[in-house]
Amino acid sequence: MSKPDGGLRPIAVGNVWRRIAAKVAVRYVSLHAANLLAPRQLGFGVKGGAEAITHAGRHFSSCMGEGEVLVKLDFKNAFNSLHRDAILESTATHFPELLPFVTSSYGYSSDLYYDANIIISDEGVQQGDPLGPLLFCITINDVLHSLMSPFVAGYLDDITLGGVLRQYLMTLIVYNTVLVY
Repeated sequence: MSKPDGGLRPIAVGNVWRRIAAKVAVRYVSLHAANLLAPRQLGFGVKGGAEAITHAGRHFSSCMGEGEVLVKLDFKNAFNSLHRDAILESTATHFPELLPFVTSSYGYSSDLYYDANIIISDEGVQQGDPLGPLLFCITINDVLHSLMSPFVAGYLDDITLGGVLRQYLMTLIVYNTVLVY
């Protein structure tokens, strides 16, 4: 698929049977996942999550005191930045019933073919995988819940933080380090 900037977005999960199995798995755990992730992550399993974050952010910003900020972060290539061992560990912790399926999809590197090129996929979740948003959210869940800012709201990889500027900067440094390295 074409990206707005002219690049290409590889759709890596093309096998129809894998996609159907992933959609069934997502439906099976969606209610439990939404309860696990909320209130800090509203990007998976929460109807109207984006709107709720928008309204909460507006309310927070209208009540901010001096020295407080509200910042929206959108991490570039975030879904591909997660280590697969962290994805598997989060799956084992929160949804062990999905671990065999997730391991078969992400336990090993896979080859992606584009024309005559072969791209090795060995980090993050694959573009187009119906499990991708769930796996991303449960993998960063502990990080979101550990943040000490008074306002923390995630919609998948879009994170909004609010609070005292100094505290916010420290949170950003810790969050970026955990996600990328």
